[in-house]
Parts: sequence; structure tokens; C-alpha cells
Amino acid sequence: MLLSGCGGPRNSNVKADFLREYPTYNVTSVGVGEGDGAAAYFHIRYKRPGDPTQHETVWQYLDTGDGPWKLNHKSPVQ
Repeated sequence: MLLSGCGGPRNSNVKADFLREYPTYNVTSVGVGEGDGAAAYFHIRYKRPGDPTQHETVWQYLDTGDGPWKLNHKSPVQ
């Protein structure tokens, strides 16, 4: 899914970014919670290995105007 109307990152790209940092985690969903033409906040739900609890983190991507959107901020990952 593209960020509606502004050509932002795809959910699959955000998931891939997360899994690059946390390859043993299981991503259960990725979705845009808020956003505009310059910023998008992706809500990433995941489970840690051996933990049945679902956790959530929010990662912010910014449109720098120089090509692909760039990851700007990450809330803590448990």
C-alpha cells in the first residue's frame, strides 16, 4: 500500500526496514496511522521470539525531496 496521495513508502518497505534491524521478530501488521505530504507515521505491530504478546512501535518517515522517503524517528522497540 502506498501512502495515500503522496507516494510515500510502501508498507512492505517499512516491514523490510524493521526486519533488517530485528530479523528474529514476527511482524503482524504495518499501517499508516497519520501522515501528510511530508511525513508518515507507520504503526508496526510485532511479536518477539518466544513471547506471545503483541507489541507496537511507530516509525516516522520524511519526504526529503531527494528521492526515497527516509526513516527519521523510531519509538522504542521492546
